[in-house]
Amino acid sequence: MIARKSALIIFVQLLTGIIGFVGLKFIALYMDPWEYGVVGFAYGFVALFSILGDLGFGAVHVKRISEGKDFGKCVGTFVAIKLIIKGIFASVTILSIAIWQFVLGRGFESLLHAL
Repeated sequence: MIARKSALIIFVQLLTGIIGFVGLKFIALYMDPWEYGVVGFAYGFVALFSILGDLGFGAVHVKRISEGKDFGKCVGTFVAIKLIIKGIFASVTILSIAIWQFVLGRGFESLLHAL
């Protein structure tokens, strides 16, 4: 089953990479360097917490389905766990941004950007 869909998985990953590269080119063309830097910093800051976005439950879900477990129960459990994990991810990210700005007194822009 996995071997039959491996070509599709490779194609989707390749297409996603190409679309991302083309999008990056347009973003770089239409933004000032400092704006692009601020967006890049914000993206990197949020990406620090991306490990909380999945925690390996996608692979566990595929394993349980391939073992022949009850499909409805597996999907329901997967959706519930993913919603909880995404809520934790969003909460931690928003809390860390608030700490970054208000407790540490830092920001995503400096005085150089305001000039």
